[in-house]
Amino acid sequence: MRQPIRRRTLRCVCGNLVGQGFIPCRIGGNPQGVTLRYVGRMKKEFVARKKIRLDSSLYSEPGHVCSVTICTQRGLPVFGNGEFGKACVRIVLEYSSKKGIPIFAYCFMPDHVHLLLSAATGCSIPSFIGGFKSLCAGVGWRRFDLEKSFWQKRYYDHFLRKEEDA
Repeated sequence: MRQPIRRRTLRCVCGNLVGQGFIPCRIGGNPQGVTLRYVGRMKKEFVARKKIRLDSSLYSEPGHVCSVTICTQRGLPVFGNGEFGKACVRIVLEYSSKKGIPIFAYCFMPDHVHLLLSAATGCSIPSFIGGFKSLCAGVGWRRFDLEKSFWQKRYYDHFLRKEEDA
């Protein structure tokens, strides 16, 4: 018969028990950033996040081309609704012309967005992404009855370094 696990016991995503100080487990888990959670009735999750961004000056220098992927939470296919997808395309194009951000390419998939862009004078890539996500969420809430937060908190980026990357 299994012993009941105390309410304050924490487990790493790899299954190993960890202490109260939320120290990430290094055995069999992800050493860069580990999700910790309560193992009892309380199913709260604690995330020890790794800093994944490069130097902030790189995101605000014009001329550096960056590929960005922004995903929805839980893979919700919010852009599968054609009208909402078209509204978000209009938002990204209008917002980029307003901020002076050059958008070289974009692709809206059902549960994520790909952007190929560069920073502009006065507007960095993270501030542009934050504004775009905010505008799309506002339109989704008001006109399409989407749930409150359908975006993931983070996004993936990759700066193009060679001609072969394009």
